[in-house]
Amino acid sequence: MTTQAATTQATTAGKPPVVDIHTWRAELAELRKREKAATRELDAIAAARRRLPMVKMDDYTLT
Repeated sequence: MTTQAATTQATTAGKPPVVDIHTWRAELAELRKREKAATRELDAIAAARRRLPMVKMDDYTLT
């Protein structure tokens, strides 16, 4: 026979746990900090790309 805990684990495998609103809000706040840090890093990378030196190209004509 299976225990209640084993049955519950098997039916919720791969799904996030169910928590109270305070725990959810705390987790969301931590995730937002990570998202904001990632956004700032991507913005810094994009700014660095815009500051890359340019290459002079030979004159050419599109036909």
